[in-house]
Amino acid sequence: MVKKDDQALTDLLDQVIVIDTKGSMVTIGRLVRIAGDCLVLEDADVHDREEGYSSKELYVINATKFGVRPNRRKVYIPRESVVAVSALDDFIAD
Repeated sequence: MVKKDDQALTDLLDQVIVIDTKGSMVTIGRLVRIAGDCLVLEDADVHDREEGYSSKELYVINATKFGVRPNRRKVYIPRESVVAVSALDDFIAD
């Protein structure tokens, strides 16, 4: 069940979104479910900035230019770790 506070998130259902978390992780994938304790994405790319050479920002810019390369069929992102959510199409890559 979607809570009243989640109404804005329902606009993003079935879209490819970017989830920025409190730590070094950024996740890009298709939002398929909004749960009370997590957001569920399919065909997701989970990226740990500390394991790569690019910042979160650069990583997302590359995804907008070259496409998302999924490394998970499904991923559950705990809501308490989410800092920001946006549609990949809304990301400015210039």
